[in-house]
Amino acid sequence: LSAAGYSLEFAGYLRAYVEGSDDPDVELEGRERHLPPLKEGQVLRGDRFVAEGHETQPPARYTEASLVRRLEELGVGRPSTYASTIGTIQDRGYVWRKGTALVPSFTAFAVVSLLEKHFPALVDYAFTAKMEDDLDLIASGEESSVPYLRRFYFGDAANAPALRRGLKALVSEHLGEIDARAVNSIPLGLDTQGRAVVARVGRYGPYVQRGEDTVSIPEDLPPDELTVERATVLLDAPSGDRVLGEHPETKLPVMLRSGRFGVYVQLGEAAAGGDKPKTASLFKSMTAESLTLEEALRLLSLPRVLGAHPTTGEDVKAQN
Repeated sequence: LSAAGYSLEFAGYLRAYVEGSDDPDVELEGRERHLPPLKEGQVLRGDRFVAEGHETQPPARYTEASLVRRLEELGVGRPSTYASTIGTIQDRGYVWRKGTALVPSFTAFAVVSLLEKHFPALVDYAFTAKMEDDLDLIASGEESSVPYLRRFYFGDAANAPALRRGLKALVSEHLGEIDARAVNSIPLGLDTQGRAVVARVGRYGPYVQRGEDTVSIPEDLPPDELTVERATVLLDAPSGDRVLGEHPETKLPVMLRSGRFGVYVQLGEAAAGGDKPKTASLFKSMTAESLTLEEALRLLSLPRVLGAHPTTGEDVKAQN
């Protein structure tokens, strides 16, 4: 709760606005809002309270232009490297575009979590900016690249404190400490029944887990919009997954499943540490509701070798 007041110590230009008034001083005093005499520690009684709403806006997402400006402010990168930097974070799936905005992915959160927890010095802005200066010296011929890389990798007393032992020692010391499952986990909270809901980054993309239940996270869902409530809706939604039948040769189940890229068929279950099961997307003319085992087997038979090219001898394949 707060109250504010103000008084005019010197009217200045405001007096020009009351010229012609019968009593300028009275009119100027009317613009003031006095508080009663107060002293520190005094207990006050409120006669009237007015609720005032105040809404804030979250920071805008980075665009390519605003990200470059931020890199310039931090002294990270150079004009010649900005394009390749932005290209790299997109190619590696760390960000994806939503209009002009660059939206960070769940993979980016996992990578940042790993680096900040186990290699904080390597992602320190000051360390990176200093490295840029060192690279400038190499580019200008004042420093040699091979000795610099040797010091960086194997360590040297002249290095920054974080890398005096070198990158090799730094990685080997921390490698055993890294819990891959913990690094790839982003706790979202508890559902209405007190069960933990966690977002994870797996081999085949991000997913939500609650106990033994898992579901893929839609690829167009920004991480900051994935709440416990939204995750619960995804987990409780009927998946439409079903077994279509058995493969006549392998005797493995042929299943219809929904994934982040749409409906697909899968041959057998995924085993921990085993090979990825064979999958195939449906043709645009097919629907999940009417798909038969025979159609699924035809999809799984692709790519199929039709024969050898008569001139080159290379295999000619039919594929989706």
